[in-house]
Amino acid sequence: MLQQLALAAIIFQATTISQASGHGNIIVPKLTGDSDHEYYVGSPAGIIKMDELVGDKTYGEFYLGVDDWFTKNKIASLKQYITTYGTDIDKCGSTDMAGTPQPVPSDGYAQHDTLGTSHPGPCEIWCDDTRVFHDTNCAGKFAGQVPTKIPIDVSVCQASSEFIFYWLALHVKPWQVYINCALLDGKKAASSGSTNSTSPATTTTAPVAAPTEANIAMLKQVALVAALVTQAANLPTVFGHGNIIVPPPTGDSDHVYYFGGPAGTIDMPEIIGDASYGDYYEAVDEWFTKNGISSLKEYITTYGTNISECGNTLKDGTAEAIPSDGYAEHDTLGNSHPGPCEIWCDDTRVFNNTNCVTEFSGQSPAKIPIDTSKVGSPASILH
Repeated sequence: MLQQLALAAIIFQATTISQASGHGNIIVPKLTGDSDHEYYVGSPAGIIKMDELVGDKTYGEFYLGVDDWFTKNKIASLKQYITTYGTDIDKCGSTDMAGTPQPVPSDGYAQHDTLGTSHPGPCEIWCDDTRVFHDTNCAGKFAGQVPTKIPIDVSVCQASSEFIFYWLALHVKPWQVYINCALLDGKKAASSGSTNSTSPATTTTAPVAAPTEANIAMLKQVALVAALVTQAANLPTVFGHGNIIVPPPTGDSDHVYYFGGPAGTIDMPEIIGDASYGDYYEAVDEWFTKNGISSLKEYITTYGTNISECGNTLKDGTAEAIPSDGYAEHDTLGNSHPGPCEIWCDDTRVFNNTNCVTEFSGQSPAKIPIDTSKVGSPASILH
């Protein structure tokens, strides 16, 4: 069984860089990023400073407070709330409504890469001026689904030209607003599986290998060290881009619902030199070679300060089974930022790539091959 899993995410940044959180995006229909978000469109569209929205509810019941507030103040939809009370909210977030027209999903489901494993809060989907989906707590409704299949009214969307997803994430104050837009081509239909004839979504969870006599050898530590190289200066830093889902981590006491945030940051712009965004990972590889850095783990432990050893996850969490198919899984790695990533089992590196977003491009979840033969009996904890 797997004893622990640690996720550490690094975002290289220079000074004067703003920070935000990003928690996935719609993947069906396919989105087009705006000119500043070619690789990742899961950043928030803006924030709303309104603590009173949740009343005296505790974290797990924030969505109930929102629902009560909407009713009391005659707010008929999340869209109405955002357009009424939101200021400086990007209409389509990081997406471009003028992108390539997309077919309406013929099976009746839009898909979001991580909604079912993210934060509590309401979400909606609109096709033109008609709301085709709404729930007061989408993370709860689709708990465990990766990707998350959201039922929509195909007949309405086929007669529409715009698809808009709204989500109010209630994990931090001020509240974060997420908006994804897609231009629709109602004349076509994109099939992604069985037909939704009854609307309710079926909950399916990512596969986890069941413990057997053959695979229950105790493993003290599996460490995924993912370096997400984003930008040099004056571009928004996007924090919180998913996490390992197989084997499933255990969040620490402050991250029960979501633990895909960074373990820390390294302020070292020289690691990318004068490379352009798309070539950052090559510059990092060259810098590692020049400076005798043999692994991403070595770089982080050598140059990182105030880096949480396991990010938002626990070393002593629930023991998990070793993936019998030889693949660890990450919910959004194939749709995120360029940069190197590694997986370690104790002191043995079992996976490495200089640019993981390209290696697993489009995969949601991303299936990362690991050498299970190197997973043995209990050994020392990663240090």
